[in-house]
Amino acid sequence: MSTTCCYTWRSFPGPSLGIEGYGELARCIADDTYVKYAFVPGLFEGLSGIGEFMLDMYVFTGEERYRRNAFDIAETLLWFRIEGEDGTAFPGRWLTRISHDYATGSAGVGLFLSRLVRPHPRHFVDLAPPGPAE
Repeated sequence: MSTTCCYTWRSFPGPSLGIEGYGELARCIADDTYVKYAFVPGLFEGLSGIGEFMLDMYVFTGEERYRRNAFDIAETLLWFRIEGEDGTAFPGRWLTRISHDYATGSAGVGLFLSRLVRPHPRHFVDLAPPGPAE
């Protein structure tokens, strides 16, 4: 079995993750990836991204432990919140300023938290499958 996955999650049919072995590999990666504590809250390099991965694992395996992991990560993520007059924000990559960007700031964190409490496809990533030819 190759250790490089060149398939998208959508190519795996159903909760078994499709091809025998890939489900086991995905679980191994998820177990090694899960951390409750990190110093970066962002989506691309931090807790929000790990949380998204845990939600993906929950969606595709149905194993409740991945959903619990995502909630644990969110609990830690909230330590980074910055309350202000206009609402809540999160710092960027170096934790030195408020950032509103998708990759490292509040936008990415907010999208993860939104998906956690109200499950839905990931924006910009989970594209709807093409419909029948018209």
